Amino acid sequence: MRLSRETEYALQGLVFLARQGDGAVVQLADIASAQSIPSTFLSKIFQKLVRYGLLRSHRGSLRGYSLGRTANEISVREILEATEGQDLFIRCAFSHNICEGDENPCVLHKVWKKSTVLLREELETLSLADLTGQWLPDAAHRKHRQYANLGFNRQSSGRRKSSRPIAGPSHRA
Repeated sequence: MRLSRETEYALQGLVFLARQGDGAVVQLADIASAQSIPSTFLSKIFQKLVRYGLLRSHRGSLRGYSLGRTANEISVREILEATEGQDLFIRCAFSHNICEGDENPCVLHKVWKKSTVLLREELETLSLADLTGQWLPDAAHRKHRQYANLGFNRQSSGRRKSSRPIAGPSHRA
């Protein structure tokens, strides 16, 4: 499985927003500049994330983007499926097509199917909030490690596991 640059930029932009705090509205140009991402590409990515309900777009004097839900409520699985497609975890290991399954399986079919199920489950339990502590600058990273050594970890974040499937883009105005 290979993830696209679109997914990489989506994760970078979402982590940046999550670090600003829930409800923070940030202009696209500021996010793009801070993360060294081309703003036109980030704009297209963010439009897609808005359709999936992961971001909110704000117009008027307070224009920009904010998280669609709290960082604890957004799973990494949702982000990956929004950018890579909802069939991400059922694609064959050898192509971008959906595997032909048990009728005409590839040589890795059984192990790939089992592995992608486990990966999907792990990414469902990993929240955007969990990612914010992984990409910290050196000084902040050391401080984050001090908190981790005190027993603060992903399980104590209060994130409830969501069984909500991604249904595709929402068609809200």
